[in-house]
Amino acid sequence: MKTGDLKKACAEFAASLSINPAPGPLINLAVCEEKRGRVASALARYEEIAATLPESDSRVGFARTKIRDLLPRTPTLTVQIEQGAPEGCRVLLDDRQVPVTTLGTPMRLDPGSYTLSFAHPDRPEETLAIKLAEGDRRRVTFGAGPAVARPEEPAAAAGSATPETEPTAAAGPAPLLPTASAATGPAPTPPMSMTRKLGIGVMATGGAGLIAGAVLGAIALDVRDQLRSLCPASGSEYVCPPSRQGAVDLGFALAQGSTLAFAIGGVALATGTLFVIVGGGKDKPAVAVRPMGPGLALEGQF
Repeated sequence: MKTGDLKKACAEFAASLSINPAPGPLINLAVCEEKRGRVASALARYEEIAATLPESDSRVGFARTKIRDLLPRTPTLTVQIEQGAPEGCRVLLDDRQVPVTTLGTPMRLDPGSYTLSFAHPDRPEETLAIKLAEGDRRRVTFGAGPAVARPEEPAAAAGSATPETEPTAAAGPAPLLPTASAATGPAPTPPMSMTRKLGIGVMATGGAGLIAGAVLGAIALDVRDQLRSLCPASGSEYVCPPSRQGAVDLGFALAQGSTLAFAIGGVALATGTLFVIVGGGKDKPAVAVRPMGPGLALEGQF
């Protein structure tokens, strides 16, 4: 789906949500915003879903999975003013004043370009252009000198050594290493064969595909139900006006994605299962072919 169509579809879902503040339109809007790359907006919608729906609702688990996925992807910007700055200093983000209570706290923002302005009573206004990408953590400090956007640095834990102050080991004899004859305990387990490892990985991929198919299918059904409530019925069919075409396209895309995910997941799950069976538990081949009479015989571990 094109970006313009997604923007139009998200506007339709937002309008529907304002008329009918129900979980279905809210999930549709969250999915649409995520597809547009507006991860901060989508994260806020998913958090609203998880906070308002009862624990028994299956959509709560879906929303929390999305929250875990979007949190590290959502860029943040922390703006602060140095101590000692005179009263009357203000910080604006794209011409909107940043509340004093927000200063020093990471703000979640959608990826894109922003303009920070610092209004100082004793000197001309200072502006700084910032471009945020997914996963960025930026900090800007305004004060006596010009502001510079820097990446966030995790604070060192109390008592932890920095590279400059890391203590060195005391001089002394090298520690004695145990010899092979001193080793005790059971013999190590033979390593798993590469075929079986590959099979487990393919099975995991197949399971993820089936889960993705189920989630996309559930969202597609929500989109369908929402369209039925917005589009007039004509006999056994529903006719949607051109203004709803973006939502219709999104529903078709979700349904096709669900079908494709189910197909890929099923094939991967079956292929991985075969690899696990054939791979056995050792590095040597678990299946052998030998001649028997006029034909061939297949033998091995299953």
